[in-house]
Amino acid sequence: MNVNSIDFNNECIKELHKSGFQDRVAVIGSGPSCPFITSLDELIQRLRKTCGVRKHQNDYHWVFFEKAYKRNPRKYFEAIKVSFSNTPEWDARAYEYLANINFRSFVTLNYDDQLPTAFRRIYEDDFDCRFRVYPTRGTEKFWEPGDLFAQKQRLVAIHGYKNDNDKEWHKHLILRVSDYNTHYG
Repeated sequence: MNVNSIDFNNECIKELHKSGFQDRVAVIGSGPSCPFITSLDELIQRLRKTCGVRKHQNDYHWVFFEKAYKRNPRKYFEAIKVSFSNTPEWDARAYEYLANINFRSFVTLNYDDQLPTAFRRIYEDDFDCRFRVYPTRGTEKFWEPGDLFAQKQRLVAIHGYKNDNDKEWHKHLILRVSDYNTHYG
């Protein structure tokens, strides 16, 4: 049987509708960003050079990031800023499509701004009440898990993200063991 891409996509859409995605929270990883944004492996290579730290084969990423930070905090944060500041002017079109799917809400694990940017385009008028970043800053209120099932579709970036409106965004990303312990421990 020969199936063209349009028929295949239509079948995928039918299957998505059957899955009840309007009642589900989508958790989005970095897959669509990979060709455009620095990967964790590239960040590790950069930190190896700038901080002079080795990553052993058995080291978890968060352990390596902790070692790099302890070796040279200033260079550690510079490497993060350089790595994730490189968001291209254009974006991964997949995020625009994802943001338009009628999931109940979204959670992103990404450090880049691709999904928040796509989400902002859809909800320009009330983006600020639909989007949150964890860890929170100042007096900002964070949502409880049940809030992701509210009437309004929402997005939360749970490891921080590149935010040009926050000059210290690169210091708020959750990457190191100490970051995870502080925010999730």
